[in-house]
Amino acid sequence: PDGFAYSHTTNRLWRKTRQPYSVLCVGADPNRNWPYQWMQGGASNNPCSETYAGPSPLSEPSTLSLSSFINSLGFQIEAYISFHSYSQMLLLPYGHTTDHLDNYEELMIIGEQAIVDLEKRYG
Repeated sequence: PDGFAYSHTTNRLWRKTRQPYSVLCVGADPNRNWPYQWMQGGASNNPCSETYAGPSPLSEPSTLSLSSFINSLGFQIEAYISFHSYSQMLLLPYGHTTDHLDNYEELMIIGEQAIVDLEKRYG
């Protein structure tokens, strides 16, 4: 995605896409650009905000493309993991609520084992 390349050449902490939304403000936060609970969980409607959700769900080419790919696979996907390097935290669905999923404990076990395995591999 365009924001990834920019984060490696210009601003290492850049988290948004590179779509211009005004003269001064660029990009939307792809983590908040999905249709489910759009504009919830800390999302902003201010294009200059780091958490700008975009003008509409899937407005960013990267989220639209990934959504189309996931939908094309139907029920073939058994799990989806999204890695984020900032803060090094284990985050479980969903970000818009403090309610736990029915399989919260199972997700915690899987996530904690992933942390152990990733630390062994990458330090």
